[in-house]
Amino acid sequence: MAKRKKRYSTKRKSVLKSKKNFNKKTKRIYLTVLLLVVLVLLIGAAFLYFFKFKEERGIFKQERGIIQEVISVNGRQFIFSKKADVENAPVIIVLHGSAQNASSWFENHPQGDFVGLAIDRGYAVIAPEALSPFCPTFKQWDFRENSSDITFFDDIFNWIWLREDLDSDKIYVAGMSAGGFMASRLAQHYGSEIKAIAVHSAGNADNVYAAPGVCYFQYNASLSSISPEHARTLLIHGTNDTIVPYEMSLFYYLSLKNAGRGVVLIPQLEEEHYWFDTYNGVILGWFN
Repeated sequence: MAKRKKRYSTKRKSVLKSKKNFNKKTKRIYLTVLLLVVLVLLIGAAFLYFFKFKEERGIFKQERGIIQEVISVNGRQFIFSKKADVENAPVIIVLHGSAQNASSWFENHPQGDFVGLAIDRGYAVIAPEALSPFCPTFKQWDFRENSSDITFFDDIFNWIWLREDLDSDKIYVAGMSAGGFMASRLAQHYGSEIKAIAVHSAGNADNVYAAPGVCYFQYNASLSSISPEHARTLLIHGTNDTIVPYEMSLFYYLSLKNAGRGVVLIPQLEEEHYWFDTYNGVILGWFN
């Protein structure tokens, strides 16, 4: 009888121990599941907050009345922005410089200040994105006479013409550095379809030699022929520019003057290669 009680006691202890171990294991599983559920809920709440915040930012932007969209046409992109309530808005196409992006025009620096002022005054702004036709290390415009970028700008012009809220009879172009050379190419290619251009720290696209695969441009500061339909041109250039020689703007000015085209040259004395926000209002005045 004593042996039976002992075996029963041993067995009972074993069962209780197993039950205790089972309870511990079950608790660990429950705790793990509970932690996973809490983690999932926290992640879900974070996503909901993020998207709600993003939506609220969009609503706030809409309340401010500014539209900003990334538009894709045939594999290329541009940023479009304007006041939502402005109808029949004149259009400024802004062309970024080498190593910049289309978004550079919407950042907190002088070029961004220009776009902000233009939108505030009722212009629509289109900022196209360049590719890398010459140098693989940075984005660049193909401003050669047989430019591979012209097809992209054809698409942009067609997009403008189809928009009822834009004035396709008032298209202007402003470009910085390589974007300035591209503005020159567009002025010669599209003629009277562009009302006026502003070329900042650049010159005549016909006076630059660039070959694909070569990260170097050869400048030829000399007089050149000008299309009789070339748009009115405002030239702004630092006289101490060590990237694009000031003479490029000077001879572009002389060539346009000889061709009887409207042109103004603003030399920024002793200044280097960058956008001078002092003339943001002057550029918009030139476009008007």
